[in-house]
Amino acid sequence: VLSKVGPDLVTDDSTMAAGWMEDDIVVDVSKYVSQSSIDNLIDSALADAYGFEEEGMFIYPIVGTGSVLWLSGTCLDLVGAEIPETWDELFAVAKLIHEKVVCVTDAAGNKAFVLRDSDANADGSGTDVIGFACDTGETLREVCEQNGGVYDAATGGVLFNNEAVLDWLKKFQEGCSEGYLAPAFQGGYVNKDMNPGLLAMGGGSVACRPYFEIENVISYHVPQTEGSDTIATNARFRGFIVLDNGNEDRIKGACAFIDFFQKPENNLKLVKAMGYYAIMKDTIEMPEYQQYLEENADLAQIWPEYGSNFPSIPVGTYISEALTNCLASVASGTDCQDALNTAENFILSNR
Repeated sequence: VLSKVGPDLVTDDSTMAAGWMEDDIVVDVSKYVSQSSIDNLIDSALADAYGFEEEGMFIYPIVGTGSVLWLSGTCLDLVGAEIPETWDELFAVAKLIHEKVVCVTDAAGNKAFVLRDSDANADGSGTDVIGFACDTGETLREVCEQNGGVYDAATGGVLFNNEAVLDWLKKFQEGCSEGYLAPAFQGGYVNKDMNPGLLAMGGGSVACRPYFEIENVISYHVPQTEGSDTIATNARFRGFIVLDNGNEDRIKGACAFIDFFQKPENNLKLVKAMGYYAIMKDTIEMPEYQQYLEENADLAQIWPEYGSNFPSIPVGTYISEALTNCLASVASGTDCQDALNTAENFILSNR
């Protein structure tokens, strides 16, 4: 991409586009796509499309996505727990599951969650279950947004180095040291850890929906911080970023591709194939789309009206890296305040 021999367009988020804008290789698609295509975006997606420091539309949002809390309903039932609404509730449930539930494998190789020391685990062969694993740095970003914010683009200041986030990190570190929490998935995705019985709960994309192989998996909105007035979820947009390779015809062709995929019948197929939700007004009005929403209850748990993403500025990619590294270092035993200071200094040195 940086050498201008990359693809004509990629599908990603606005933070990725912002990271490339410094190199003057991202196209202002408003000059090429039809005005009807632009007007077809819902307001929040339109704001994301124009949310850059430089004037212009440097991404065309095409679908909406986000993470939810995926849970093993079986594990909750075994310990008599309700779905956690707050982080404190989630940590408590995660600890309870880790203490009382194990995963056993039958002669046919099938996995099942059972109570520790029960008849189903009479031989003691069951393996420990992690109560909750994070969606890498995305989970910490949600916590920061619920407790003061992440980054002030107007002043260039970091907002997350505060007592509320520090308190959350200390509780998270305690859970990691005792084994009932984890900073990331072993298999890379929540379904890859839940399917073999390694994990009871985890934040993860709604796109994981078709890939769960175990029974009784349910979804819920991401936990909130008790006592905080700010609601934040991991709702975001995926869109087309057109790259300037110096060939006007190819740029026009890429933008014609965008026009094709915003047409209702084509956009609906794309939404379903990706497992996301629609952000095109025409698509949302389709009866077929409304039926799709009814069949996929997890989409309602994303809460897009409270969604937030890393800012659409070049430093956005460094913020993501800083929070991911902060969570990993805390999990490994680094002093929580030192980890926050390191994350803040990393962002400030790269803004």
